[in-house]
Amino acid sequence: EAIFINVKLRTKLPIAVLKKTFKAVQREWKSLGPKDADAEGTLIWDYERDTHSWFFKRVGGLIEKIPNAYLEQKSDGLILIKNPPDGYDRIISGRELSKVLLGKIHFKQGRRGKDGIFVTDHGFQAMPSDALDAFLSDVQKYAHLKKLAVFSRTPLVIDNQLINTPGFHSLVGVFYGGPEIKPKANFDRLKQLLDTFPFADQASWANALGSIITSVVFRQELAGEMPMILANGNEPNLGKTTFIEVLVWIAFATPARSVSFTTDDDEFEKRLATEVRYSDHVLIDNVKSRGTIASQTLERSLTSPVLNFRLLGANESITRINNIVMAMTVNDAQLGRDLLERGCPIFFTSDFIHRMARGFDPQIFVKTHREEILSEIVGMVVRWINQGCPLQLPQSFRVPQKYWWASSETGNLPSL
Repeated sequence: EAIFINVKLRTKLPIAVLKKTFKAVQREWKSLGPKDADAEGTLIWDYERDTHSWFFKRVGGLIEKIPNAYLEQKSDGLILIKNPPDGYDRIISGRELSKVLLGKIHFKQGRRGKDGIFVTDHGFQAMPSDALDAFLSDVQKYAHLKKLAVFSRTPLVIDNQLINTPGFHSLVGVFYGGPEIKPKANFDRLKQLLDTFPFADQASWANALGSIITSVVFRQELAGEMPMILANGNEPNLGKTTFIEVLVWIAFATPARSVSFTTDDDEFEKRLATEVRYSDHVLIDNVKSRGTIASQTLERSLTSPVLNFRLLGANESITRINNIVMAMTVNDAQLGRDLLERGCPIFFTSDFIHRMARGFDPQIFVKTHREEILSEIVGMVVRWINQGCPLQLPQSFRVPQKYWWASSETGNLPSL
């Protein structure tokens, strides 16, 4: 309207010419379409004329322009890699997507009047989460993005190949967001770390080493097959939780997230769902039970290639690839047979509590030497691959054999 007033004040054109100019500008407003809006990162939705399908296509087109946006395999979610690539946002709800897009896309929702002028009372606003929920339910139809299986800050082994170069590896669907790690010929730092824990025997020491290596490089290769790490001690304060915390820091460079165990399986399923929604690990810490510890939900979760949980406080569910690192700490507990057969036991004993050196903090140690520890792990993996990936476990064991290859580094096979 300011344009027309300006014309009227500064010209002495006939009224017919002014009307013609006014109608031409009206047509220009009406022609404001997806192409013009998308070019500026702006989306204008006329909810009286534009269909939801039209809206979904425009949202998908705008998301395709976001750097490092991916579709998550085996789910209806989006993965947005941060810049620099030191983490990611996992988007599985319309509310989450609306919040993320608020700072990336200018959005107006309203209607065009009879004169063709777009009217909105709110200016730029957040996209409606209910519409984005519907968009995410069929996101692969509207957003043509590359599919991502896993984001990792550590090197991974896929099909006996080491993924160690930063960036997206499309053939295996892996985004490696860490630095290039050079292999080392020894594992002195790992030995120094493990020797400070009061493991009950050499088998537990070997299983601790194997659990670290598996959590770092094999969690995607063994999706749905990784045993749960079972840290069991004959009394409290033996470093069981600390061991899991340093393992998580080595594998993910994040603090460990813990969840409480409950014998109510429905409730426990919802607690697990809340954790795996945003985290790649679950620590079930300090489990106490008067009887045998068992959980159908947990047993199912350890053997299913794809996780499917109900969310806490809602009727919604979450689905994702089962590349979760799961661990449990207990004290002299009795575990059900099915859980034991799906676990990697590591025993701690007060008989060797003197190994816990005063003044040595394992958490500070791994934060200081994490990259060096990763180099030692990569060195072991490279040597294992060069030897033809040998497996040294009796066929009677039901857990995946690849989990135990690290024991060959110590010259001892784990005995359960």
